[in-house]
Amino acid sequence: MIEINKRYITDSSGQPTDIVIPKQDYEKLIEYIEDLEDIAACEEAKTSDDQTTVDWEDIRRS
Repeated sequence: MIEINKRYITDSSGQPTDIVIPKQDYEKLIEYIEDLEDIAACEEAKTSDDQTTVDWEDIRRS
């Protein structure tokens, strides 16, 4: 699990309205999401009935 340092911005009644995270944590989140997208694309390609082969770099770029 990714540890995120976050700060909450609240409205006048104290309810959280926004979250602020450091740029480094944001970049970690983006990288994590991209990795998950790559895994999903790979799994989709493995379970597809299409028997054509696809270069890994082409999958990674999509």
